[in-house]
Amino acid sequence: MSLDTQFSTSYNLKPHKYVPGSQKIQAILGQKLLFDMLADVHDYMRFVDGIKEQISPETESDSRGRIPSKYYLDELKSSEGKIFFKDEYILEVELSKENGLFFFQNVKFNIFGSGFTKEEALKDFSEFFIHDYLSYKNSPPPKDLTQDARQLLKEYESVISTFESA
Repeated sequence: MSLDTQFSTSYNLKPHKYVPGSQKIQAILGQKLLFDMLADVHDYMRFVDGIKEQISPETESDSRGRIPSKYYLDELKSSEGKIFFKDEYILEVELSKENGLFFFQNVKFNIFGSGFTKEEALKDFSEFFIHDYLSYKNSPPPKDLTQDARQLLKEYESVISTFESA
């Protein structure tokens, strides 16, 4: 095509002069439009997945890398301090998600924590666990505790190696 060749568009009937390289520009703009559309589709799919998660939350891992249901911890940290478990002991906690909240729980000690992220839930769990342990440890002499409270303190002490206060 020569430089003086003219063409019309369907949305603008005025003739335009042909500009060399315009096909390349159109291709680049077409790619940009396609990427923008794909980004919108990706955002839409994330939105849809979020709605699905609220309606039917995943609690088990799957092929798309969803949350694992069990975690194993060898230490916990809170605003009150840090707990290290004995070498042979690893605290097993279960993770679930319900109504947009993550929940960590340990059945043995009947402790749980919740949050909008896994990190918040684990922090809440750690705070509760350490506070509960310190409540029993710093309580009146064991003879003044109920049988259940003495048993729970014994369970804590059987798995906790050291506690470092904050």
